[in-house]
Formats: sequence, structure tokens, C-alpha cells
Amino acid sequence: MNSIDTIDTEYINRACRTLETVQVRNGGFKTKLFWIYNFEGVHFRVFDCMMDVINFFTESIEAKYSFDNENDLDNFLLNVRI
Repeated sequence: MNSIDTIDTEYINRACRTLETVQVRNGGFKTKLFWIYNFEGVHFRVFDCMMDVINFFTESIEAKYSFDNENDLDNFLLNVRI
């Protein structure tokens, strides 16, 4: 199972919309950064590179991963293969 560390949280327009940078670490030494856009706690989009985040906000290109609740998001991050 992976471990998750929040590195940064940016508030977008209001406190209920955030962009979090998280580092996911597997049981060994491998790590991967993800950026999570939290839209009012009801929808989460997960990006695995910063360029995808930029494209989402400027070109409306959807994220590779999308979740409708925090439990599914946590399950993804805890089990994603790095």
C-alpha cells in the first residue's frame, strides 16, 4: 500500500476549490507527484503532470482520472502503481 504526503495546497477563487500537490510513495523508494483539483468536495480530478493541469484550466481538457467522492480518490492514491 502507498503512503500519501501533501506538499502544497493552492486555493482557487474560494476555499472550497483547491489544487493540491501530493507525493505518493510505494513501499520502496519510488515516488510520484499528482495534482488533485478538488471542486467543492464533490468532484476530484487527478493529474499526473503539471502540463495536464494547465491544459485543464486553459483548454478544458479533462483529467485522466476523475472521482466523485473522497473515498474513491483515497483508494486510487493508496493503490496506484508507481
